[in-house]
Parts: sequence; structure tokens; C-alpha cells
Amino acid sequence: TDGVDSTPLVELAPITPPALLHRYHDLQRQHKAIVAQNQHLEQECTQLQLLVREYEAGMEVVTDKFKSHGYSSQQEKLLMQRDYEVLLDEERMQHRLVQLATLLRQAHDVDADSTSTTLIEHLLQENRALREKLGIAGSSPPSSAPSSGPTCPAARTRRASPQQGPSVLVAEFFGDEGRDGLEGGSEVDAEEKDDVEGGGECDEVVGK
Repeated sequence: TDGVDSTPLVELAPITPPALLHRYHDLQRQHKAIVAQNQHLEQECTQLQLLVREYEAGMEVVTDKFKSHGYSSQQEKLLMQRDYEVLLDEERMQHRLVQLATLLRQAHDVDADSTSTTLIEHLLQENRALREKLGIAGSSPPSSAPSSGPTCPAARTRRASPQQGPSVLVAEFFGDEGRDGLEGGSEVDAEEKDDVEGGGECDEVVGK
């Protein structure tokens, strides 16, 4: 528009031909259209600049939110990883404790078995020794020599009677067997007492 002559048409009309005047009007119309288009483009540019600024502000907000969300997600992931590691450590520790308890139980069972076996062997040895001392292990062989004494039934009964039964300690040690032996021993003692009395009668008879 700066290159177009702004001289009034009234002054140019008399000296210009009609074709040049027509050309001038066309150029003036084009100039107005270009000016209007330029103004429209400027408005669009201004609007686009505003949109760009809004977009940049929105992107900054989204970026900040994304950063905060990413940081919080990372922290949560680290916390979950730590919790998972703690749970794994607890599970490993629990498994080790179970294994240790199993080993201790096995060791205790082995010790208990060995102790029980040793105690049983010791009790069996004491049992044999007490039976040998008390004559319970085996009956003594009968004597084959003829008796030179009087043929008193009480005396024969006294000779054929077994030895005295086990004591109270043996009865407590052997349980029911010892009690049975003790009762048997009491009966034998009573029989021996009767035999002694009968033997005295036999002695009196022999003396007569």
C-alpha cells in the first residue's frame, strides 16, 4: 500500500485513460483485500500464540504432575520391594527355624533313644545281678546224696522248700513280678516256720 499513489482520482481522471483508471481501481480493491487478509492473519496469529502459550502452560502442568506421579510410583515401588525383601527374609528365617527345630528334635530323639537303651541295659544288668544274689535266676540242682537224717515229712518239706522270696526293694523294682515273688516268699517263710516247728517235733520223736 505504500507504493500506491494516494493522489485523488479527481485530479487523475482528466489526464488518465479509462484503461489505466480501471487498472487503478483493481489494484485498490486488491490492496483492501490484502489488508483485510493481513488483519485476519494477524488475528489468527495472535490467537495461535495464545493457544501455544496455553498449551505450554498445560504441558508444564502435565509434566509436573507426571514427574510427581513418577516419583511417587517409584517410591511406592521401592517400598513394595523393601516389604517383599522383608517378607522373604522372614520366610527364610522361618524355614531355617523349622529346620533347626527338626534337627534339634532329631538330636533329642537320638539322645533319648541312646539314654533309654543305656538305662534298659543297666536295669537288665541290675536285674540279673539281683536275681543271681536272691537265687531267682535259676533253681539249684537237687542233691543226689541220700539223707542221713530222720525221715520226717516236715524235714523233707523243709529241705524241698525253695529259698526265701525277694525283699520289698526288689518287689518295688520289678513291679507285679516282685510283688508276686514277695507274696510267694511270705508263703515260703510261713511254710519254713511250720517246717521248723515240725522239725522240732521230729527231733523230739527221734530223741525218744
